[in-house]
Amino acid sequence: MRRFFLPIFLAAMSGLTAQAAHADGAQRFNTDGKVQIRFFFDDTFVGNGFTQFRNMERDLLASLQNIGKHNLGINFQANTDGVSTIHLPPPARTPHYTRQEIVDVFARIVPPRAGYVNVLIHAYGVTANGICGLDDPNNNFNQQDEGDTVPASPVNGVASGTVTVTAKADCSTAGTALKSMGALTDSFVHEMGHILLLPDEFPPNKNCTTKPTAGVMCQQVGPGVKRSYLKWFLSDIQTTRTAYFGANKKNPTLACYEWSSFQACDTNCVNGAGFPSPGAGEVYNACVVAHCNHICPN
Repeated sequence: MRRFFLPIFLAAMSGLTAQAAHADGAQRFNTDGKVQIRFFFDDTFVGNGFTQFRNMERDLLASLQNIGKHNLGINFQANTDGVSTIHLPPPARTPHYTRQEIVDVFARIVPPRAGYVNVLIHAYGVTANGICGLDDPNNNFNQQDEGDTVPASPVNGVASGTVTVTAKADCSTAGTALKSMGALTDSFVHEMGHILLLPDEFPPNKNCTTKPTAGVMCQQVGPGVKRSYLKWFLSDIQTTRTAYFGANKKNPTLACYEWSSFQACDTNCVNGAGFPSPGAGEVYNACVVAHCNHICPN
């Protein structure tokens, strides 16, 4: 889907991938910069179905902090200044908001503010022109935009911008179904990727066909492929870090390994050393020095 971008230079991307790891021994990275988020919720959404999303703000922030530590090496924070519930008026001229209209209306209600990312969660249908194919008896096309983003150029690694994310399941005027929390999280993180100056119109993100899971920045996915906020192309990680921190910091720096205990790490080193083959002792010792001596404190 189309996005709004300032003119920026984006590094060429490769097809390499970097997947967040959650098993024993996951890498944890130091986090740089600041992406400070101000969450806002449309009052109509809050009054009609919001209760099914328990702790939404906390869960969305946790998803970003997870990828911040395990993928991007970027510092995500929440800011609670101001009012968190706003009134988003119904679309003025068409059955649904256009993608341009909804970001404009939100920005008028909550003006952009340097050093903050304003995020609106709502349940209106949004399409390119305000018309949904599902409302036409001769059509069956869900043209809904899952979200729209206006990023600002980062200043010293600090993000600014405006994001809207729809919780509506489709663009039909007849439907009131909402997304699952998992689907909403994927849409939210995808839009935050645009705040990080990542595009989705070009390879490897334009069309992702590798099963079963596609990177979160993929615009289109093939049959049987699901986009996940936990999956990131290495090229995306390097592109956003270069844009935010410069080419010399295109890769996040390792902080520690998330072993549950020294013994768990030691056992892994023993199992991977290849005993009783010659040189297994050196392999084991190197593993202990590299991994077990750098276990995360918590």
